[in-house]
Amino acid sequence: MRSVPPNTKLRLLNHLSQAEIDLRVAAQFECCQATPAHQMVRAALARIGEARHWLNQNLASELPATKPLLSARQQQQAVQRRMAKLAP
Repeated sequence: MRSVPPNTKLRLLNHLSQAEIDLRVAAQFECCQATPAHQMVRAALARIGEARHWLNQNLASELPATKPLLSARQQQQAVQRRMAKLAP
């Protein structure tokens, strides 16, 4: 199972949703209905559903590793070290 950051998975799902909306609009054009193009649009909509299902089932979201929290004393020491580097 692959793992990606949560925002990447969300962006992929958003793109699929936008593509689905666009295809649904295209399917509504009267000139497209009852043509091979309409069948292809319907097939593309089905593939988007398959892709969304695969992403939800097989693409895990991983939270980025976080740094351990510092105590107040450690934070103060870190600030002092940074300030010492800036001193002329």
